[in-house]
Amino acid sequence: MPLTPSEREHIAALMTRDKEAGAQPRFTGAWFLHNADGDFEGVAGELRRWRAAKPFLEKAPRLVGTYGAKLQTAINNGETDDVRAILIEASAYLRKLHEELTAIRDRSDADEYAELFSLQASMKEVRSADPVLLRALVRDTETLVRQAVREVEQMARFAWWQDLPQRAAAQAPLAEVTDEYLASLSEEFVARAEEIGAELSRRAAAGETAGRPLRAAADLDRLAAGRAPADVGATPCDRGSLEWTHASYEWLAHCFAYEPARSDTNHVLLRNGYSSKTLNIEHPSGANFVVVMPHEGQMLPPLFVFRGTQPEDLRDVYTDVQLQIGDLHFRALERLGLGAMLRAACPAGRPRAVLTGHSLGGALAQLATAAWPEFVGECVTFQSPGLMRLHHRRGCANLETVSPSPRVTHYVADADIVHRAGARHLPGETIAVTGLRVDVEDELQWGLGHTDLLLVDHAMRDNLVDLQLAAIWRPHRKHWFFELAEHPTARGSGHELGRSLLAIGVELGRFALDGPRPTPEPLSWLDDGGARPPGSVLHAARHLASRALDQQTRPSLVRALVELSSEGARAAVRSAMRFPRRR
Repeated sequence: MPLTPSEREHIAALMTRDKEAGAQPRFTGAWFLHNADGDFEGVAGELRRWRAAKPFLEKAPRLVGTYGAKLQTAINNGETDDVRAILIEASAYLRKLHEELTAIRDRSDADEYAELFSLQASMKEVRSADPVLLRALVRDTETLVRQAVREVEQMARFAWWQDLPQRAAAQAPLAEVTDEYLASLSEEFVARAEEIGAELSRRAAAGETAGRPLRAAADLDRLAAGRAPADVGATPCDRGSLEWTHASYEWLAHCFAYEPARSDTNHVLLRNGYSSKTLNIEHPSGANFVVVMPHEGQMLPPLFVFRGTQPEDLRDVYTDVQLQIGDLHFRALERLGLGAMLRAACPAGRPRAVLTGHSLGGALAQLATAAWPEFVGECVTFQSPGLMRLHHRRGCANLETVSPSPRVTHYVADADIVHRAGARHLPGETIAVTGLRVDVEDELQWGLGHTDLLLVDHAMRDNLVDLQLAAIWRPHRKHWFFELAEHPTARGSGHELGRSLLAIGVELGRFALDGPRPTPEPLSWLDDGGARPPGSVLHAARHLASRALDQQTRPSLVRALVELSSEGARAAVRSAMRFPRRR
């Protein structure tokens, strides 16, 4: 059934720049170009156009994700009228995106850039246009538009039905989405809407509820259970029992902390009750965290978001191989006044802060929670290493002095090893996550790694839409969650054995070769201002090992090495016993 005249008018109104044209987006809120009125002629006009396009393109991931999530929900619920309406509106939006991308791309060759950067344009206009960022946005958004169209094609083939992957998900890759295809998007999407509606009607008449899944739900549950870390007591838990706000903390820790400057993040913060005026602190040591405060009048906890490792930053790499992962960064933040900032953010009568971080950021969040538990209401980490035993013991003692103690939750991925670093994690709840990925190229692909988001799978779409986080929705993944009786680091780790020995070696090398250190560090009390004789290095090794294992009396290098080796051997045996079962 082709587009009706009223539908054509609706699309035409949506495609105009004028917000008062008559039609308003029904499913995602406004997506019009900002500041689009006025003269766009000449160099200055072109820069004004770029300034208008930049926020429009930065919104794209969130809005495209929202359309996809709402379409899948309408399919699952059999709402054929909504399927058609969503696709008509989404096609108008994707066509507008394509038009803007084409217009900017046509001005992006070297000669046109030279014209834009001529002395006719003021530096203020050039900076506000930010052509480097815009060029990256154009590239990323072009990929996003084509990916979105392919995903709609998959949904039309019922790749997922009631949160189970169907046979259609394993079909051959779809044809490339061309510019000609995008130009006729409205008619193409309406055709898909009719196909979806006919299939939904057929299934309703036949009383079908699940289509033809790749695997039965029970089989998938059994395969997922085989990936759970059974050696630490894994119990399946329903996604409904998870804190829904933890998805927003994962976005903060895993996305926002690494790229806080994107303009569309302001929309997410504002819609969730927080101020868009965040405090981004980056210390010369490489430590970085962001403070997000609630709007005035909102009784929400302040958020302290610690950034994880930037692989290209050698300062981050060095602090990752210290005995206490993140020790260099944490000492820097301690001297900077992190404790005073927490105190100021949590005055009497207000909620205590939430601390969160991914990877290295999670270790910093734990260290801060252990140091100032009276200002922390919750600590949530994602794929995070733990603490050395000395800091763990002191942290546990500090937590016991506060009532109520901070709530601690650790999320770990089944195909990751980073969370096995560190001797112990702060006590709390540990959730292990495994995932099934279904793409058009692959039938089944199991496992979640260090860079994967854990709370964004196919079935989390409605929650993510409510949080304004549909941009991070993963429509081709299904995740399973398991509550662990104890964190895997409580049983020792061969990975931690190797990392600890490397950390001791790095510190001994620095101790043997460096002169006196200008700032306090773990071995500063051993500095003698000159060359290090072999006996001094061995003495340092004994104390380093005793710190790693928290030997409070009679530090012994031999006992430390025996203990580290035995823990590593036990962990290796457990891993070897689990390997056949996971295959």
